Amino acid sequence: MGQRTFTGVNKGRGRYHAVYHQYGPYITELLAQLRRDWREIYQGDTAAMAAAMVDPRRVDRSYLHRGRLGEVPPLDMEQLTLLEPDHAGVSVYIPYQHNPWPATWLLFSRHRMAVTDTDLFTVASHHTGAAWTCTHCGAVDQLAFTTRHRRGTESGPDGERGIVTCTGCRSAETTDPLCTVTVDRPK
Repeated sequence: MGQRTFTGVNKGRGRYHAVYHQYGPYITELLAQLRRDWREIYQGDTAAMAAAMVDPRRVDRSYLHRGRLGEVPPLDMEQLTLLEPDHAGVSVYIPYQHNPWPATWLLFSRHRMAVTDTDLFTVASHHTGAAWTCTHCGAVDQLAFTTRHRRGTESGPDGERGIVTCTGCRSAETTDPLCTVTVDRPK
C-alpha cells in the first residue's frame, strides 16, 4: 500500500514543482527506484531527470502541482520528495503540525543519487519492496530518520541535515544541503 505523495523537483528559493501520486511509495522504496532511473535511464544526468519528472507532455496536467516549502501542505498529503538538480540528491519532507499554527513541510531525510563504497546503507529493490541494509553491522530495515540544523562549530553549508541512523549499531549517515555525506561508525 502507498500514501498520498508529491514527487518532483526543487526549483530553489523554497519553490517546487511536483506530480501528485494517490498511492505513492514510501521513501524506503522510492529511493531505490529514483536511483535506478537516474543511473539507467538518465545516465546520471540530474538536469534531464528533473525536466522529465515534471514535463506536462509526460504527466497529466491535472496531477502537476506547484508549491512552496513554507506553505500549508494539502490535506492528507503524507510525503514530498524533491530531486535536487544542483546537487544530484533527493530531499524528503513530511507535513509537520505545531499547534496552534498550521502544518508546514518539515525535512525528513536527504540522500544523494550516486551510490559509493563509503555509503553506510545499501538500498536494494526487490519484488516485495526495498531493503535498507547497514554496511557496518548487517541490520536490515532498522532505521531512524532525524534532522538537525548545522551546529555553530560544524563546517559546511547552513541549513538542515538529514540523518539516517541504524538502530542496530547506532552508525549514522548525515547528508547536508549540498548532498555531501558524512558517515559516523561507532567503534
